[in-house]
Amino acid sequence: MNKRRVAFWGMGIVTALTYGLFLPPILADVPPNDYYPNLFKAAALRSIPAGTPPDYGRDSDGDGLTDYDEDNKYRTDKAKADTDRDGLTDGDWEERREYTRTYVAVMDLRPPYSLADMNDFYQDARYIGNSAVGVDRVEVVLYPEAKELLCPAPYAPTKSEYTAPTFAKNYDSAMETRLLEVTSGARTDLQAVLSVQRFFNSFRYEDLRGDLGYSSDYPLQFQYYADGAGGYAQNYGGLPTAYSMDELLARQFFAAGMFDRKTHGACSSSATLRGALFRAAGLEERTVFTIPLFYSLQTDGTRVDVSSVPPGSFLDQKIGRGTIADHFFNEVRIGGRWIRVDTNLIDPGVHGPRVKLMVMHDQADVSWEQWDSRRYFAERPYTYVSIEERLGPHRE
Repeated sequence: MNKRRVAFWGMGIVTALTYGLFLPPILADVPPNDYYPNLFKAAALRSIPAGTPPDYGRDSDGDGLTDYDEDNKYRTDKAKADTDRDGLTDGDWEERREYTRTYVAVMDLRPPYSLADMNDFYQDARYIGNSAVGVDRVEVVLYPEAKELLCPAPYAPTKSEYTAPTFAKNYDSAMETRLLEVTSGARTDLQAVLSVQRFFNSFRYEDLRGDLGYSSDYPLQFQYYADGAGGYAQNYGGLPTAYSMDELLARQFFAAGMFDRKTHGACSSSATLRGALFRAAGLEERTVFTIPLFYSLQTDGTRVDVSSVPPGSFLDQKIGRGTIADHFFNEVRIGGRWIRVDTNLIDPGVHGPRVKLMVMHDQADVSWEQWDSRRYFAERPYTYVSIEERLGPHRE
């Protein structure tokens, strides 16, 4: 593969890329394709015995990688600890990438983030060192060819910490009753997820500034958050004009208020509402916080070596007018695995490669002080040192 060096100047958002899923025959149980036709058109089909999930934790060759990940993420041989027989086991940080395509990013991060959460099916991450006081240097490897093998389980509403109401996902008994009606015909957890999403689509999007008259379009979720002392800080960066602040919070921050008004805001607001709907339906859920793989200010000097710039790119941003780029969505437990329902099931092709920074029960439980719009460009929560695309020497 011939690689050309891609400069940041003058680049824009390009067309879409999506992570994929393998779907087993049990999906014959999924409701008609008018739910989400893209799920069926875009996904590769792979046959496994219906209702027989893989042993996700099995490591047959003892190389430190599960059989599931070797089959679906790394493309190494699960029966051989050293697939290419070069003396290094497949679990080695470099060796595991030799049979697939990866993006390798070195980045500087300020809290909040979780290195444990940054290691999942679509990415690996490791700590390198401190680049400055309060700034951690981390290497992240993204696997754009990784595909989940989705094996839905019978749907049975459950009670757990991942279905309980939270501060912002504050569903009540009436909301729970309604969601159980929405999912009443579902036989599998995947059916239930798609039923909830179709119900969510009946809610109306409202723009915080344009529709509701707030003097800033900065999400309220970054302005109302945990203060570290058991309470919540309200650091509003704008002023209400058409509605009171309480009404704005009801329409875009608290799930119960959005449910009553059939409204929601941008991704952070949508993730709160959608998460509450999943939880009310007894589907285990958590919120995911991600940033785009390709993001830069004019002054960053990020070294980039890729064959082409993927989607979701925010390049050559100007300080003071630069876009603050992030994306919240949900993961739901389907067939015993945490599945990114936004990227995989709901909006395929909309968001490009993104780096997962953490998961949470509730966005309000995280201190977003570093993401305050008045501080963001002075003390950046993340910057990229380098981004490189690599093709493994054994990739087919």
